[in-house]
Amino acid sequence: MALSKLLTNLKLRRGDSRLITVVVVIVIVIMAGLATYYFLQYRDLKTNLQQATQDNNHQESSQVLADVKRVILIDEADEPTIAKVQRADTLRKNNPDFYKNVSDGDYLILYKKRAIIYRQSNSQIINIAPIVDSQQKQ
Repeated sequence: MALSKLLTNLKLRRGDSRLITVVVVIVIVIMAGLATYYFLQYRDLKTNLQQATQDNNHQESSQVLADVKRVILIDEADEPTIAKVQRADTLRKNNPDFYKNVSDGDYLILYKKRAIIYRQSNSQIINIAPIVDSQQKQ
C-alpha cells in the first residue's frame, strides 16, 4: 500500500520511465540467466550421481564375483545378475527352503542354470540351487 502511494506521488519524466523499463528488463534477463545456470548445474549433478552409482555398483559386483570364483569353480561364460539382499524376511516368505539362512547384506548371484547366495563378510557360500526352466519341463 505504501509502495502504491509512493508510485502515485512520484511524477515520472519520460526519461525516468525508460530507465525503469531498462532496469526491469535487465533484472528479468539476469533472473532467467541464473535460473538456466542453476538448472544446468542440477542436471549435471544428477547425471554425475547416476554415473557414479552405476560405476560403484559395477565395481562392487565385480569384486563379489571375483570373491565367489575364489570359493567355487564357476565355468559359466555368461555374466550373472548380482543383487544385494535388503529384505531377507521377504525372500524367506517366498521361498523358505532356498533362503532359509540368508541375511541382509548377502549377495544373490543368478546364472542361467543356477542361483548362488554368497556372504561376503566371511567369504561363505550360503546356498546353491539349480534354476529349472518351467517351460522346458512341459
